[in-house]
Amino acid sequence: MQSLYLVFALQAVLVWVIAAPLFGATISSAPLGLVDVIATLLWLAGFLFQPIADFQLARFQQRPDAGRAVMNAGLWRYSRHPNYFGVALTEKDIASRRPEYEDTSGARADSFPSRPA
Repeated sequence: MQSLYLVFALQAVLVWVIAAPLFGATISSAPLGLVDVIATLLWLAGFLFQPIADFQLARFQQRPDAGRAVMNAGLWRYSRHPNYFGVALTEKDIASRRPEYEDTSGARADSFPSRPA
């Protein structure tokens, strides 16, 4: 019963917290802009990074010398954990779609706050 609250309930709360900005973006009537295109491309890259990295690792682990070798080919050449990098990209996309950067006319402003003067 304890795992119900510590594992599953915590995951449910985190899903709602992470998805809240995306929900706000989906109900927005503002037209899509350059930031939306960039955010969508980041999401797509992250979404593809995860299964490609997992496939490359599974294929590597089938090699006879995999127990002593280091995975340094494919996406693993660029990152120690490319599947986690993919997760980070998808979460960055969700964070970049926050609705609080809309002005009163409903047009979407830049998703990144401007620097203070």
